[in-house]
Amino acid sequence: MNHFQIDLFQNNADKIINALISAFRLGNTIEAKQRFQLLKKEHPHHSQLANLQKFLTAQQKLNQPVKDIQHELNELRHLSAFAVKWLGKNADDYLKPLWQHLAQALQGQRFNPLIPELHSSFVYYEATNWVGVCEAVENEPFWYQHFTLALLLCKALYFLNELDTAIEIWFYLFWQFPDKASTAILSSQNLHITLGERWQAFENMEEEFNPVHFPVWMLLTDSKLIHYLPKKNIPVSSVHSKNYHAIREALLLKQDKSENRKEVELKLRMALKQTDENLLKYYLKRLHTKA
Repeated sequence: MNHFQIDLFQNNADKIINALISAFRLGNTIEAKQRFQLLKKEHPHHSQLANLQKFLTAQQKLNQPVKDIQHELNELRHLSAFAVKWLGKNADDYLKPLWQHLAQALQGQRFNPLIPELHSSFVYYEATNWVGVCEAVENEPFWYQHFTLALLLCKALYFLNELDTAIEIWFYLFWQFPDKASTAILSSQNLHITLGERWQAFENMEEEFNPVHFPVWMLLTDSKLIHYLPKKNIPVSSVHSKNYHAIREALLLKQDKSENRKEVELKLRMALKQTDENLLKYYLKRLHTKA
């Protein structure tokens, strides 16, 4: 029982608040409003009166247009902290419609990296609307140019259990934003624990590779990735991305025993020799290990 679940045998104000909170938990707005009016009448100077007023006001605004988005966002963040204390596991049922309402008000507003929280994708994330997050991110022109949006998409895909696609975007992040990606993958921003463990194994390997090599190292150490076809088709011009896809093609042809596999293999080795000799050495080492 938390601090705000007050003993019913205490004074009258606490009894009213207990009944009011119970009404909130049950989603009974009418009952909650009546209890609030009673508390306001009998205890007009109660310390929790202002917060309870905000709880009621927020629900009443669901049928009204949002006038000041930044103000409403700040208010909702403040309410969220109290909702968790007062309503416990029922807090999400109270908060989701409020976040959803705010997200809808942000529809069509372009992403500003200086104020990322004022993009509907971030508000949909608070509402645990994972599909809404994905749609909001991918509706943003050139979303993949913004690390924060791409990372948010990774997190939403994780909750939707689209792990392969989430990993695809992680690979893109390592090619385009290697420093930021290598920091984020070991933080709470990465929800994919196994991927974080793979990153730690990559960092502990004998060969000295840079973060941009993490995707191709994953490819060479996890045969399942050979058969994964990218779904997002994010435009990437880096040589590391090109080497990844060239190695994937060569491994696939080798596995399928295709007629032109030797020709493709020769072209791959020549390309790696010109662009990344360390990767070529590691690639040949892996082939020798598997042989």
